Amino acid sequence: MVDAQKVLAADAVRRANKKVRKTSRKPKGSPKSSILIKAIDNASNESDKNIRDFWANLIADEIFDNQVHPEFPRILEKLSSNDAATLAEIAKKTKKNQ
Repeated sequence: MVDAQKVLAADAVRRANKKVRKTSRKPKGSPKSSILIKAIDNASNESDKNIRDFWANLIADEIFDNQVHPEFPRILEKLSSNDAATLAEIAKKTKKNQ
């Protein structure tokens, strides 16, 4: 990784750690390194702060639940910032209706 990528990757990991610390949930098992590496690598190539936040969410979810589907990082890497925001809004509305 070049220095700029390291800064972006560190930002995503910092955001994930912040999310982990904010909750009182205990992690379930060990996170899959393949998911974490893929998420950190993709975050390191993403200049869009919002998309990096989605990668941070994915990292935090894998730390907590150890159940991120292996295809999800491949799907997320294809989304634009607008696509990701729309997906987040749908998820938010779905949670409210449950």
